[in-house]
Amino acid sequence: DFTGISPEFYTNVAAPGPMAHFLALLGAVLMRAGQNELAAAATEQAVALDPGNPRILMNLGVLETRGGNFVPARRIYERALALLPEDPTLLYNLGQLCQQQGLYDEAIRHYAAALAGNPRLADAYLSLAWCQVRTNRLGPARIILGRFLATLPGDARRGQALAMLKQLETMQ
Repeated sequence: DFTGISPEFYTNVAAPGPMAHFLALLGAVLMRAGQNELAAAATEQAVALDPGNPRILMNLGVLETRGGNFVPARRIYERALALLPEDPTLLYNLGQLCQQQGLYDEAIRHYAAALAGNPRLADAYLSLAWCQVRTNRLGPARIILGRFLATLPGDARRGQALAMLKQLETMQ
């Protein structure tokens, strides 16, 4: 019996904002559970309801990237970036997309911008250093790894950074 539910409940559930938020959360949960197809369906519905929400767009970009759909992912990230031009997570995700496409110089720019906005993004340091190595910029890679170790001394990926530095010692 739903007679005791106020009319405001129905109005709020039917409004694009709350429903888009619900679908976006559902998409995020499904994404974390590895249910990418279901996550994409929920997230696409959220975008349809709230096309100007950069966080929802970012999640859809992640799903497109995971699916190997790089062109749509890039368009989605660029839409989100127009709304949040300095968002560190968005810049990191765009760096990941560029890295996967072999666009290392562009990935380097996005990772550097992400770290300028949030120097605690551990994965951005490691990805930035990796891209520097891929473009034969060994000195900058060492500097980035050193900055990672100094900024995040207790991070679980410390061993990975030290291993990368050790490998760099053997490279010319």
